[in-house]
Amino acid sequence: MNAIMARRFADFVEIRTKAASILPLLAAVAYVFYKQGWFNVQNTVVFTAAVFLFDMATTAINNYAEDRTSKGRAYFSGSVPLILIFVMFAAAAVLGLYLAYLCGIVALAVGIVCFAVGALYSFGPLPISRTPFGEVCSGGIMGFCIIFLAVYINSSRDALINVSTLFPVFNVSVNIPNLFFLALLSFPYICFISNIMLANNLCDIEKDVAVKRHTLPYFLGVRKSLGLFKLLYYAAMAAIVLLVITDAVPLISIFTLLAMIKIRHNIAAFKEKQSKSETFPLSVYNLYLFSAPFTLLILAKGLINVLI
Repeated sequence: MNAIMARRFADFVEIRTKAASILPLLAAVAYVFYKQGWFNVQNTVVFTAAVFLFDMATTAINNYAEDRTSKGRAYFSGSVPLILIFVMFAAAAVLGLYLAYLCGIVALAVGIVCFAVGALYSFGPLPISRTPFGEVCSGGIMGFCIIFLAVYINSSRDALINVSTLFPVFNVSVNIPNLFFLALLSFPYICFISNIMLANNLCDIEKDVAVKRHTLPYFLGVRKSLGLFKLLYYAAMAAIVLLVITDAVPLISIFTLLAMIKIRHNIAAFKEKQSKSETFPLSVYNLYLFSAPFTLLILAKGLINVLI
Protein backbone atom coordinates (compact mmCIF):
# COMPACT_ATOMS: atom_id res chain seq x y z
CA MET A 1 0.00 0.00 0.00
CA ASN A 2 2.83 2.42 0.89
CA ALA A 3 4.47 1.78 -2.47
CA ILE A 4 1.17 2.52 -4.24
CA MET A 5 0.74 5.76 -2.30
CA ALA A 6 4.31 6.76 -3.06
CA ARG A 7 3.72 6.21 -6.79
CA ARG A 8 0.51 8.23 -6.64
CA PHE A 9 2.32 11.05 -4.87
CA ALA A 10 5.12 10.96 -7.44
CA ASP A 11 2.51 11.22 -10.20
CA PHE A 12 0.59 13.93 -8.32
CA VAL A 13 3.66 16.21 -8.12
CA GLU A 14 5.10 14.91 -11.43
CA ILE A 15 8.41 14.15 -9.77
CA ARG A 16 10.04 13.37 -13.13
CA THR A 17 9.81 17.04 -14.13
CA LYS A 18 11.47 18.47 -11.01
CA ALA A 19 14.74 18.70 -12.92
CA ALA A 20 13.31 21.90 -14.38
CA SER A 21 13.84 23.63 -11.03
CA ILE A 22 16.84 21.80 -9.56
CA LEU A 23 19.17 21.78 -12.59
CA PRO A 24 19.21 25.60 -13.00
CA LEU A 25 19.98 25.88 -9.29
CA LEU A 26 22.92 23.48 -9.57
CA ALA A 27 24.26 25.38 -12.59
CA ALA A 28 24.04 28.66 -10.67
CA VAL A 29 25.95 27.21 -7.70
CA ALA A 30 28.64 25.86 -10.05
CA TYR A 31 28.84 29.30 -11.67
CA VAL A 32 29.29 31.00 -8.29
CA PHE A 33 31.97 28.50 -7.27
CA TYR A 34 33.81 29.06 -10.57
CA LYS A 35 33.71 32.85 -10.13
CA GLN A 36 34.60 33.17 -6.45
CA GLY A 37 35.92 29.79 -5.29
CA TRP A 38 33.27 29.26 -2.59
CA PHE A 39 29.54 29.11 -1.95
CA ASN A 40 27.35 29.27 1.15
CA VAL A 41 26.37 25.68 2.00
CA GLN A 42 23.64 26.61 4.50
CA ASN A 43 21.89 29.06 2.18
CA THR A 44 22.12 26.63 -0.73
CA VAL A 45 20.62 23.71 1.21
CA VAL A 46 17.72 25.84 2.50
CA PHE A 47 17.06 27.28 -0.96
CA THR A 48 17.19 23.87 -2.64
CA ALA A 49 14.64 22.43 -0.22
CA ALA A 50 12.38 25.48 -0.65
CA VAL A 51 12.54 25.30 -4.46
CA PHE A 52 11.86 21.56 -4.54
CA LEU A 53 8.86 21.83 -2.21
CA PHE A 54 7.48 24.87 -4.01
CA ASP A 55 7.79 23.20 -7.42
CA MET A 56 5.98 20.11 -6.14
CA ALA A 57 3.25 22.25 -4.56
CA THR A 58 2.56 24.26 -7.73
CA THR A 59 2.45 21.09 -9.84
CA ALA A 60 0.09 19.49 -7.34
CA ILE A 61 -2.18 22.57 -7.45
CA ASN A 62 -2.26 22.35 -11.24
CA ASN A 63 -3.13 18.64 -11.23
CA TYR A 64 -5.75 19.10 -8.52
CA ALA A 65 -7.37 21.94 -10.48
CA GLU A 66 -7.31 19.86 -13.68
CA ASP A 67 -8.92 16.91 -11.91
CA ARG A 68 -11.76 19.12 -10.68
CA THR A 69 -12.41 20.95 -13.98
CA SER A 70 -12.00 18.09 -16.45
CA LYS A 71 -13.03 15.19 -14.21
CA GLY A 72 -9.77 13.46 -15.00
CA ARG A 73 -7.72 11.09 -12.91
CA ALA A 74 -8.18 11.40 -9.15
CA TYR A 75 -4.79 10.90 -7.45
CA PHE A 76 -6.16 10.86 -3.91
CA SER A 77 -9.62 10.88 -2.37
CA GLY A 78 -11.25 13.33 -0.01
CA SER A 79 -9.19 16.18 1.42
CA VAL A 80 -5.83 14.41 1.03
CA PRO A 81 -4.74 16.43 -2.06
CA LEU A 82 -5.48 19.74 -0.32
CA ILE A 83 -3.60 18.66 2.82
CA LEU A 84 -0.57 17.65 0.78
CA ILE A 85 -0.63 20.94 -1.14
CA PHE A 86 -0.93 22.98 2.07
CA VAL A 87 1.93 21.13 3.79
CA MET A 88 4.30 21.51 0.81
CA PHE A 89 3.37 25.13 0.20
CA ALA A 90 3.64 26.06 3.88
CA ALA A 91 7.00 24.31 4.26
CA ALA A 92 8.34 26.10 1.18
CA ALA A 93 7.05 29.44 2.53
CA VAL A 94 8.70 28.94 5.93
CA LEU A 95 12.03 28.05 4.31
CA GLY A 96 11.71 31.00 1.95
CA LEU A 97 11.06 33.42 4.81
CA TYR A 98 14.04 32.01 6.71
CA LEU A 99 16.22 32.55 3.64
CA ALA A 100 14.92 36.11 3.32
CA TYR A 101 15.83 36.66 6.99
CA LEU A 102 19.36 35.46 6.24
CA CYS A 103 19.83 37.26 2.92
CA GLY A 104 17.73 40.41 3.00
CA ILE A 105 14.96 42.29 1.25
CA VAL A 106 15.99 41.47 -2.34
CA ALA A 107 15.65 37.73 -1.69
CA LEU A 108 12.28 38.40 -0.04
CA ALA A 109 11.00 40.48 -2.98
CA VAL A 110 12.03 37.97 -5.66
CA GLY A 111 10.69 35.13 -3.54
CA ILE A 112 7.30 36.85 -3.24
CA VAL A 113 7.16 37.23 -7.02
CA CYS A 114 7.95 33.52 -7.46
CA PHE A 115 5.28 32.48 -4.96
CA ALA A 116 2.70 34.80 -6.54
CA VAL A 117 3.32 33.49 -10.06
CA GLY A 118 3.35 29.91 -8.78
CA ALA A 119 0.00 30.37 -7.07
CA LEU A 120 -1.59 32.16 -10.03
CA TYR A 121 -0.23 29.58 -12.46
CA SER A 122 -2.98 27.11 -11.62
CA PHE A 123 -5.34 29.06 -9.38
CA GLY A 124 -7.74 31.95 -9.79
CA PRO A 125 -10.41 32.99 -12.29
CA LEU A 126 -7.94 32.69 -15.20
CA PRO A 127 -4.93 30.51 -14.31
CA ILE A 128 -1.74 31.27 -16.23
CA SER A 129 -1.58 27.62 -17.34
CA ARG A 130 -4.77 28.19 -19.32
CA THR A 131 -3.33 31.15 -21.23
CA PRO A 132 -0.60 31.56 -23.87
CA PHE A 133 1.75 32.87 -21.17
CA GLY A 134 2.51 29.56 -19.46
CA GLU A 135 5.78 29.03 -21.31
CA VAL A 136 7.04 32.54 -20.57
CA CYS A 137 6.14 32.37 -16.88
CA SER A 138 7.53 28.88 -16.24
CA GLY A 139 10.72 29.63 -18.18
CA GLY A 140 11.15 33.01 -16.52
CA ILE A 141 10.57 31.83 -12.96
CA MET A 142 12.52 28.57 -13.11
CA GLY A 143 15.05 29.67 -15.69
CA PHE A 144 15.87 33.18 -14.46
CA CYS A 145 14.54 33.74 -10.94
CA ILE A 146 15.93 30.50 -9.53
CA ILE A 147 19.36 31.21 -11.01
CA PHE A 148 19.24 34.83 -9.81
CA LEU A 149 18.36 33.80 -6.25
CA ALA A 150 20.91 30.97 -6.20
CA VAL A 151 23.66 33.39 -7.21
CA TYR A 152 22.40 36.17 -4.94
CA ILE A 153 22.32 34.10 -1.75
CA ASN A 154 25.83 32.82 -2.43
CA SER A 155 27.48 36.15 -3.24
CA SER A 156 28.39 39.41 -1.55
CA ARG A 157 25.52 41.89 -1.34
CA ASP A 158 26.98 44.21 -3.99
CA ALA A 159 27.53 41.43 -6.55
CA LEU A 160 24.09 41.90 -8.15
CA ILE A 161 21.67 44.20 -6.35
CA ASN A 162 22.17 45.90 -3.01
CA VAL A 163 19.45 47.71 -1.09
CA SER A 164 20.34 49.85 1.89
CA THR A 165 17.70 51.50 4.04
CA LEU A 166 17.91 54.55 6.27
CA PHE A 167 14.23 55.36 6.68
CA PRO A 168 12.67 57.09 4.84
CA VAL A 169 15.45 56.78 2.23
CA PHE A 170 16.06 53.60 0.24
CA ASN A 171 19.27 53.31 -1.78
CA VAL A 172 19.47 50.69 -4.54
CA SER A 173 22.70 49.86 -6.35
CA VAL A 174 22.75 47.53 -9.36
CA ASN A 175 25.78 45.80 -10.81
CA ILE A 176 24.76 45.96 -14.48
CA PRO A 177 27.62 43.87 -15.98
CA ASN A 178 27.06 41.03 -13.49
CA LEU A 179 23.30 41.11 -14.08
CA PHE A 180 23.86 40.98 -17.83
CA PHE A 181 26.05 37.88 -17.57
CA LEU A 182 23.56 36.32 -15.16
CA ALA A 183 20.75 36.92 -17.66
CA LEU A 184 22.90 35.35 -20.39
CA LEU A 185 23.59 32.36 -18.12
CA SER A 186 19.85 32.03 -17.48
CA PHE A 187 18.79 32.27 -21.12
CA PRO A 188 19.49 28.63 -22.10
CA TYR A 189 17.49 27.44 -19.08
CA ILE A 190 14.64 29.77 -19.95
CA CYS A 191 14.58 28.18 -23.43
CA PHE A 192 14.82 24.57 -22.28
CA ILE A 193 12.23 24.95 -19.49
CA SER A 194 9.84 26.86 -21.76
CA ASN A 195 10.15 23.98 -24.21
CA ILE A 196 9.09 21.50 -21.53
CA MET A 197 5.88 23.47 -21.08
CA LEU A 198 5.48 23.92 -24.84
CA ALA A 199 5.90 20.18 -25.42
CA ASN A 200 3.36 19.45 -22.68
CA ASN A 201 0.83 21.82 -24.24
CA LEU A 202 1.41 20.43 -27.72
CA CYS A 203 0.71 16.93 -26.49
CA ASP A 204 -2.48 18.09 -24.77
CA ILE A 205 -3.74 20.55 -27.40
CA GLU A 206 -6.88 18.60 -28.38
CA LYS A 207 -7.84 17.92 -24.77
CA ASP A 208 -7.11 21.54 -23.81
CA VAL A 209 -9.32 22.94 -26.56
CA ALA A 210 -12.15 20.68 -25.38
CA VAL A 211 -12.02 22.24 -21.90
CA LYS A 212 -11.47 25.79 -23.23
CA ARG A 213 -7.84 25.90 -22.19
CA HIS A 214 -6.23 28.24 -24.72
CA THR A 215 -2.48 27.72 -24.45
CA LEU A 216 0.25 28.98 -26.79
CA PRO A 217 -0.10 26.11 -29.34
CA TYR A 218 -3.80 26.98 -29.66
CA PHE A 219 -2.88 30.44 -30.95
CA LEU A 220 0.24 29.51 -32.94
CA GLY A 221 -0.98 26.22 -34.35
CA VAL A 222 0.95 22.96 -34.27
CA ARG A 223 3.32 23.74 -37.16
CA LYS A 224 4.48 27.10 -35.82
CA SER A 225 4.68 25.75 -32.27
CA LEU A 226 7.00 22.97 -33.44
CA GLY A 227 9.08 25.58 -35.24
CA LEU A 228 9.36 27.58 -32.02
CA PHE A 229 10.24 24.38 -30.15
CA LYS A 230 13.23 23.86 -32.44
CA LEU A 231 14.25 27.52 -32.49
CA LEU A 232 14.46 27.78 -28.71
CA TYR A 233 17.00 24.96 -28.53
CA TYR A 234 19.25 26.59 -31.11
CA ALA A 235 18.89 29.97 -29.39
CA ALA A 236 20.00 28.34 -26.14
CA MET A 237 23.13 26.96 -27.79
CA ALA A 238 23.89 30.38 -29.31
CA ALA A 239 23.81 31.77 -25.76
CA ILE A 240 26.43 29.19 -24.72
CA VAL A 241 28.73 30.48 -27.46
CA LEU A 242 28.23 34.06 -26.23
CA LEU A 243 28.93 33.01 -22.64
CA VAL A 244 32.23 31.46 -23.72
CA ILE A 245 33.20 34.39 -25.98
CA THR A 246 32.57 36.90 -23.18
CA ASP A 247 34.51 34.74 -20.70
CA ALA A 248 31.47 34.48 -18.43
CA VAL A 249 32.02 30.70 -18.31
CA PRO A 250 35.23 28.74 -18.92
CA LEU A 251 36.33 27.86 -22.43
CA ILE A 252 35.78 24.13 -21.85
CA SER A 253 32.04 24.87 -21.52
CA ILE A 254 31.94 24.99 -25.33
CA PHE A 255 31.89 21.20 -25.30
CA THR A 256 28.30 21.48 -24.04
CA LEU A 257 27.40 22.02 -27.69
CA LEU A 258 28.08 18.33 -28.31
CA ALA A 259 24.78 17.65 -26.55
CA MET A 260 23.03 19.03 -29.64
CA ILE A 261 23.86 15.81 -31.49
CA LYS A 262 21.36 13.91 -29.34
CA ILE A 263 19.05 16.89 -28.82
CA ARG A 264 18.59 17.27 -32.59
CA HIS A 265 17.56 13.62 -32.78
CA ASN A 266 15.03 14.20 -29.97
CA ILE A 267 13.68 17.31 -31.70
CA ALA A 268 13.06 15.28 -34.85
CA ALA A 269 11.34 12.53 -32.86
CA PHE A 270 9.02 15.01 -31.15
CA LYS A 271 8.19 16.79 -34.40
CA GLU A 272 7.24 13.42 -35.86
CA LYS A 273 4.87 12.57 -33.00
CA GLN A 274 3.58 14.58 -30.05
CA SER A 275 2.67 12.03 -27.38
CA LYS A 276 2.48 12.65 -23.63
CA SER A 277 3.68 9.14 -22.82
CA GLU A 278 6.14 8.55 -25.67
CA THR A 279 7.82 11.78 -26.78
CA PHE A 280 7.04 14.44 -24.15
CA PRO A 281 9.73 13.00 -21.80
CA LEU A 282 12.28 13.88 -24.49
CA SER A 283 11.87 17.58 -23.61
CA VAL A 284 12.84 16.81 -20.00
CA TYR A 285 15.67 14.55 -21.19
CA ASN A 286 16.97 17.39 -23.36
CA LEU A 287 17.33 19.56 -20.26
CA TYR A 288 19.45 16.84 -18.65
CA LEU A 289 21.53 16.45 -21.82
CA PHE A 290 22.37 20.15 -21.80
CA SER A 291 22.61 20.93 -18.10
CA ALA A 292 24.68 17.97 -16.90
CA PRO A 293 27.78 18.68 -19.04
CA PHE A 294 27.34 22.47 -18.76
CA THR A 295 27.27 22.37 -14.94
CA LEU A 296 30.00 19.75 -14.57
CA LEU A 297 32.38 21.56 -16.93
CA ILE A 298 31.96 24.85 -15.05
CA LEU A 299 32.36 23.07 -11.71
CA ALA A 300 35.46 21.22 -12.92
CA LYS A 301 37.13 24.48 -13.93
CA GLY A 302 36.18 26.00 -10.58
CA LEU A 303 37.80 23.07 -8.74
CA ILE A 304 40.93 23.40 -10.88
CA ASN A 305 41.14 27.11 -10.04
CA VAL A 306 40.87 26.37 -6.32
CA LEU A 307 43.40 23.53 -6.33
CA ILE A 308 46.06 25.17 -8.50
